[in-house]
Amino acid sequence: MPKREDIKKVLVIGSGPIVIGQAAEFDYAGTQACRALQEEGVEVVLVNSNPATIMTDKDIADKVYIEPLTASVIEKIIEKEKPDSILPTLGGQAALNLAMELVESGYLEKSGVKLIGTSPSTIKKAEDRLEFQQTMEKIGEPIAAGQVVKTVEDGVEFAKVIGYPAVLRPAYTLGGSGGGIAHNQEELETILENGLRLSRVGEVLVERYIGGWKEIEYEVMRDENGTCITICNMENIDPVGVHTGDSIVVAPSQTLGDKEYQMLRTSALNIISELNITGFSEYLHFYGENQLLGIGWETDPDTGNVTGMKCSMFDISDPSDVRETDRFILKDVSFCNALYNYHAILAAPKKSLFGFAYGNYGDNTDVYDSSEKYYYALLSYHDQNGFEPQMYLNINDSELFAGSMSYQDYCRVRGVYIGDMFYLVTEKGIVSYNIQKDYEQTGTLKWEA
Repeated sequence: MPKREDIKKVLVIGSGPIVIGQAAEFDYAGTQACRALQEEGVEVVLVNSNPATIMTDKDIADKVYIEPLTASVIEKIIEKEKPDSILPTLGGQAALNLAMELVESGYLEKSGVKLIGTSPSTIKKAEDRLEFQQTMEKIGEPIAAGQVVKTVEDGVEFAKVIGYPAVLRPAYTLGGSGGGIAHNQEELETILENGLRLSRVGEVLVERYIGGWKEIEYEVMRDENGTCITICNMENIDPVGVHTGDSIVVAPSQTLGDKEYQMLRTSALNIISELNITGFSEYLHFYGENQLLGIGWETDPDTGNVTGMKCSMFDISDPSDVRETDRFILKDVSFCNALYNYHAILAAPKKSLFGFAYGNYGDNTDVYDSSEKYYYALLSYHDQNGFEPQMYLNINDSELFAGSMSYQDYCRVRGVYIGDMFYLVTEKGIVSYNIQKDYEQTGTLKWEA
């Protein structure tokens, strides 16, 4: 994304005291954000009530306020410093709650201060338990059975439907405060009363308990154009039900197969897209002089859902003004190793050729079965004509696999060329194609068993 020239002075809201569920990672993220903004020539004003953190060091921001994190204090700082923007997404729940309070009161609109990082509607969609539940149902992502309640009586009635134990999650609270697990009606009533009191909007999600399940987390980012990237995925060693303060997390995940990884990754990207969270391509490769080839996902600007795999060419002749010069959208792609494994892509600028294997689930997007199909896409790129598809080779139908290709076989398919011949190299053997004859298959060599 190019630099926004309308942002000159930003108020960054910190996370306040370090507590479980809102810990030191917010201070680190906020510190790096302040430094990044300053590097771009943006004046940074920081407010944080925690003096025992690097974030409030006087060298981190142009102005540092160690003040209570309340709406009235923020308003006074805005009146004094007159920032054009406010950044709340790096201060955890405390900063998000403050930002929403300022938006809902009309103060930000009245003062002409922009909320950057994530829009108010996105924050509400993610933090409001009912709206989030409805959003997940809309895009077909499964969630535990639950209902948002505003009274203890409604909570008791719904608990009779899903049974005990039940999980209680108040909306807009820090680190899960006010929530808990109720094993009977008495516990439910006690936790509900407290959760409704602590919730900024007086709402609590009553949800079916899924203790003992495996817990996987995905860190994903998205820009304003809908381009998404997976930062990493993490696996909790302990199952659901063990408090985060007592649990160990490893990155990347250790026990997932690649199919599960791809399934969860797709869900994470669909969710972040639907929520319209901003915040590029999964894979970048130097393609030619002053050119970068990017491979990532394309999303629908209206629905935010992933619509295909995107190949982009970027002009980097001017590092301060990187431009996307062309793009090609490949439909019906369910998974592709080239998105995260640079070995999986053939990039031959001198031949104006690049390619990669990909898979498609067919009509059944939820179950991994015999409907899976595997292809190798060959494309060319010329400055004059842009992207042009050359050939889609059906790997399943090659003599090597005879329609019985496995996912593990697919993961290790590679493409190479020698002169006018193109070769698919697999663990079963090699298939050759004549480039000059529209990639006519010319031979097959099977490895001995």
